[in-house]
Amino acid sequence: MAEKIKRFIDCYIPTETCNLRCHYCYIAQKRKFNNKLVHLSHSVKTIRKALSKKRLGGTCVLNLCAGGETLLSDEVLEVTKELLKEGHFVMIVTNGTLTKQFEKISKWDKKLLDKLFFKFSFHYLELIRLGWLDKYFSNIELMDKAGASFTVEITPSDELIPYIDEIKEICLQNLGCLCHLTIGRDDRTNQIEVLTNHTFDEYK
Repeated sequence: MAEKIKRFIDCYIPTETCNLRCHYCYIAQKRKFNNKLVHLSHSVKTIRKALSKKRLGGTCVLNLCAGGETLLSDEVLEVTKELLKEGHFVMIVTNGTLTKQFEKISKWDKKLLDKLFFKFSFHYLELIRLGWLDKYFSNIELMDKAGASFTVEITPSDELIPYIDEIKEICLQNLGCLCHLTIGRDDRTNQIEVLTNHTFDEYK
């Protein structure tokens, strides 16, 4: 019998630094990638107690996403582990490049990994620039074999247009399917329009 989910809780991690320099990201545009890691204002035990199943009324899904790269902070791993021990489902948004963090996670108890889900952002041009494409897919494979769930999502920007066929082929080779798509928004506009120089039909 499937476990009933009481709530979905979106959690913002106040880290605004990253190891990538994506052209469409405000972290890179505002040169925030040199920012220091922000430490959580409460202990891991306090956070678990505050988000206990008893207080929240049952099992929840908690999505952890930083302004920059979520897994740069070891505290995020500690919090994730405690929330999983509490019995919640946890989703982590990550650029998939921090191998040491994934190696730590892969050693967690299988019962915890069963409730862990990764949203792997596919920052193709940065992975190519840094020569990290193989590392990226190896980390995904490591989490898959460890028992965690995952999705791979790309932000389709105008700069990626020449690489569409290449990206499709790489996804099919490494994942057996095409990646998911998100929509890049232009936060400089009041309507938060799609971040593209094309019409929406052309963008699609």
